[in-house]
Amino acid sequence: MVINRANRNTALILICVLFTLSHSPSLIAQIRNNIPVASDSQESVLLPESFPFKTNTASGVRKRIIHSSYYVSRSSELSPVDSFTFKYPNPGDTLWKTRVKYDWDENHWKAKSRFTYERNEKDLPTGWLIEISHAKGWVNDQRQLYRLSRGNIVLSVSQTWKDEKWNNSTKMDYIYDKNNNQRSWVSSYWANDRWYKGRRKYNHFNKAGYKDSIILQVHTGRPWYNSAKEIIRYDNNGNRIYNINYFYNFGIWIPRDRNTYRYNSKNQRIWRLYQRWSNDRTFFSTVNRHQYEYDSSGNLISELRSYHDSLGWHKEMLDSYQYDQNNNRILHLNQEFVDSGWNNLWQIKYRYNQDKKLIEELHENWVDNHWESQWREIQKFDADGYLLSKRQELWKKSSWNVLWIRHYYYEPVSGISSSVQLSNTKIPVYPNPCRQYVRFQIPGKSSEPCELRIYGINGREIAQLKSGENDILFDMQSVPAGVYLYNIQRGSQHYSGYFIKQ
Repeated sequence: MVINRANRNTALILICVLFTLSHSPSLIAQIRNNIPVASDSQESVLLPESFPFKTNTASGVRKRIIHSSYYVSRSSELSPVDSFTFKYPNPGDTLWKTRVKYDWDENHWKAKSRFTYERNEKDLPTGWLIEISHAKGWVNDQRQLYRLSRGNIVLSVSQTWKDEKWNNSTKMDYIYDKNNNQRSWVSSYWANDRWYKGRRKYNHFNKAGYKDSIILQVHTGRPWYNSAKEIIRYDNNGNRIYNINYFYNFGIWIPRDRNTYRYNSKNQRIWRLYQRWSNDRTFFSTVNRHQYEYDSSGNLISELRSYHDSLGWHKEMLDSYQYDQNNNRILHLNQEFVDSGWNNLWQIKYRYNQDKKLIEELHENWVDNHWESQWREIQKFDADGYLLSKRQELWKKSSWNVLWIRHYYYEPVSGISSSVQLSNTKIPVYPNPCRQYVRFQIPGKSSEPCELRIYGINGREIAQLKSGENDILFDMQSVPAGVYLYNIQRGSQHYSGYFIKQ
């Protein structure tokens, strides 16, 4: 069969779009962290979940993870599968440098692979190396090399070890504007002793610093060929009001779908309308909508999904949520609209300890007019609020049966203490990533002032302020790029989380 140029280009575009969609989580992670990731697990060390704080009192000693082990149920017994050991460069460090993976083989642990980060004096990664265990010792396998500029990774090169030397595989080139916004990236692959361009992405930002257009292109032998585009618009509060996706075909941009959003006076999204471009390419055809409701504390309490056809709107699915007095979610109920009424499908129940940490997540299905347990996930913490174990259990034959369990082990971090109080209660923080200012929205009403504290990823406090407002705008212009933790206390309420400064 002969494929002409037009059909070939169309096929390449389709492959590019499918590839982009299938890899979108990784691409989102790259944009969010300005770091080309090898995988989510390898880069998770850069996120604050890897550096837990003491949570049950106002002060305490920092800890760092040194070991974890994983077991699965086999023949009604828990059998070891793998384990990880973490190494740190210095006694006071909380960013691990080396992670060794062990597999359980022939009734003992065998070293399998070793992952090592290289970092500069600012704790920014300059590359990483994966080695494979061999009878003669550690053998090179893969590595990633980064080139940094102004705290941003501008070049990332992937290499594999073959024939006793490093061989180029892929590379990513990044360009940033004066505000450190990632304006574009270009992916290339190595073949025939040279680099070949593969894909390119352009980001455009409006005056307020929000991304308002994205263009994807593919290299097809010509310089570049358009593939996909997204246009985004915002209101004066920075809320997205609509986005339109396009694909490129035979020299023109053709709309694919559109989302339109509405918000209440508290900037909470209350409505999302999804429309798809009609087959005759003349108008947007309405497909479905989501309607959201909140309680007085700003918690989402319902999400109603409806679909649209020639007869009008029809209710389809309803998600309902309940919370305790600490604004922790305790119930998620899913229902389907059938025969003019709501029918239960499934629900999730949540339990917390006295420090507001999630300790159980129970999944139940509606069967024969009653709830039947399906599976649950249970977490245990030590007295300092550090995760000790996580396990999943299956309800079978009127009892709970363990499917798998992972244990975590820690050691105190020398010379570092912190008064940070972190919990699972988060609040709206935007824009995230931020460039100049970051805004915190505290739910509820209180006559007591809020105390905001911001910490670097190493746990050291960099700023604090008190405010009687529920909407706090904080100036981050003089703060270097990186990941930051926040802790807000108002009376007995605590809110915490992280945000990224670009």
